[in-house]
Amino acid sequence: MIQRVSWLIACLVGGFIPVALALAHVHFSASELSHNKADALFQTVESVVSNTTLKTAEKQAKLIDIIAKADPSDTTFFVYDTNGKMIFHPTHPEFNGRVLTSHANPIVAGAFRHLVKSANAYPEAVVSYHWQSGVSGKIESKVAYIRRIDNWNWVFAASVVEDETPVWQMWLVLSLLFCSIVVAWIVYSKRKVK
Repeated sequence: MIQRVSWLIACLVGGFIPVALALAHVHFSASELSHNKADALFQTVESVVSNTTLKTAEKQAKLIDIIAKADPSDTTFFVYDTNGKMIFHPTHPEFNGRVLTSHANPIVAGAFRHLVKSANAYPEAVVSYHWQSGVSGKIESKVAYIRRIDNWNWVFAASVVEDETPVWQMWLVLSLLFCSIVVAWIVYSKRKVK
């Protein structure tokens, strides 16, 4: 009996490990893609900021234009200052020009207090916070890659939902796990142990 139970546990673990690794890879790939988009934007920001032929106001206008044209499908880019005033947000234009650390919505105020505190403490950081989805209304965990431009007191942010793993990939991984359990059970029940 002990051999049968040990064998069943080995089959289940053997089936579960590849599925867990596949799930981790899917999540890592989504996070890496978002991080790469943020890095590309930040490189653009740095090249515009270091441009000596443009005046500060021209640089700022150019950067806002670049962010306005960025694809917001999986990463939201926005700019705020080190006091919590939103400079530019492409999907929430009602926030532009407002200090969000004292916003009436406690979720917005809490998120921006945390973003501002991080930006003032570090020139570059990864910040986790909560946000209410505009689509579903649910509170979701988000991660923002932030970079401060000291001489302007501006902070550039690239924000993603913490779990960017597409639903179909999650179902595929869960289906593989279920299949491995079924196969292990079939083999276990057919196996003859002395």
